[in-house]
This record gives sequence, structure tokens and C-alpha cells, in this order.
Amino acid sequence: MILSKSALQSCSLSKRDQSVPGLDNIRIESDGTVISAARNIVLAIEGVSDELTKNIPIDNSGPVTTTISSDFARKVCDSIENDKVFKGKLEYTDISVSESKVAFVLHDGRRESTVRGNNTGDSWLPWRTIFRNAGKPLPQTAILNRARLKLLLDVLDKVSPESGDETPVYLEFTENFNILLRAKNYKTWQHVLGIMTNYQGKFPTYTDWEKSILTKPRRRPRV
Repeated sequence: MILSKSALQSCSLSKRDQSVPGLDNIRIESDGTVISAARNIVLAIEGVSDELTKNIPIDNSGPVTTTISSDFARKVCDSIENDKVFKGKLEYTDISVSESKVAFVLHDGRRESTVRGNNTGDSWLPWRTIFRNAGKPLPQTAILNRARLKLLLDVLDKVSPESGDETPVYLEFTENFNILLRAKNYKTWQHVLGIMTNYQGKFPTYTDWEKSILTKPRRRPRV
């Protein structure tokens, strides 16, 4: 099954957590969906389309479902070079599974290579349930420019540093759909107030893939 390097890079979200050992893994579903998680975050990336990968230099060995460690995923990502010569066609890999063994086939433009490792079992977090139990989206929405948001959050880390994992930032939406951010430096007791303008654009409609994750399956009537 063909996966993209960009999807596998979601392993950066995962890290060792003694209370939830499974968080150090990423999940790969048979439709190509890749899922990673941290203690309070779940991220799912849609499988790559057949149309996009029909001309890449590796064969598709077919669908698989497996769970691998985030360290293994990072090793695979490190083995896939950024491709500017062939417009990204080399930034894909084929994954195959044989019992507990997992193999990723890569191509660097000259030859194929294989990165091998083990899976960590078929069980993982009930990630679909987490999405479906999150509640319905509120009607108040905003579109953000990610580069601006990242810059603002990076600066907030400097002006209101925290030593632990608890680093709250408080978000409010204004009537003009701008974003009001509030934080506090607990060392100097200084409050921080920021405003970020709403990115002008149109919300995309939900795709069938997104709907399949967010929609709870209908219960069959009892006979």
C-alpha cells in the first residue's frame, strides 16, 4: 500500500507516555489513513489517491492494516529524501506486512531499497470514537493562517514560558471573526494579550473520508 512521507511525518506528534504506552505508535489503516496521537491530541491523515501515485517508481503491494512504533516511522521518514528533481514522486513508500514483520520499499531515483522492522500489534486507541465523541462543531468558526499562528505561538513560548506540559493559551472569537489570544507569564506575573486577524477564505465542505470518521454508524434495528 502506498503511503506518503508527509503522512508518516505525523509520528512527530507521538512520544513515549508511561501512562498510555500506545501513544508511542502510529496506526495505519487499510484505506491508507495514518493516525498519530499525543495525550490530548489525535491527528488523522487521509490516504493518498491512486491518481496521484500512478506514475511513481514503486509498485503498490495492496492494502494493509498495522501499527508501528513512532521510532520506526521516523526511521522510514529519514530514509526518504526530499525530492525536487521529480516533483515529489520519490516521496512515497510502499508498505507490506508479513505476520509481525513490516517492510517499506523506497526509491531514490536510481534504485529501490527496503526499510524493515516489526509491527506492535493490531490494537490501538479507539481513534474514531474519540473523534465522534468530541461533540458537534459550533457555528462560530474562523480560518487561520498557519504560518502566522505558528509565529505567534513561538513568540508566546518566549514571553510566557512554561517548564511543564501545561501551557494554556486562551482563545476567543470576536464578532468580526478575529482571534483574541490571552496568556500569562507565571514567573513575572505579566499578562499577554494578542489579536490575530481572520484569514480570508471559504470553509471547504466535508469530504466522504472526513464524514466516515466523524459520523457515528447507525444502529441496526432489533428484529
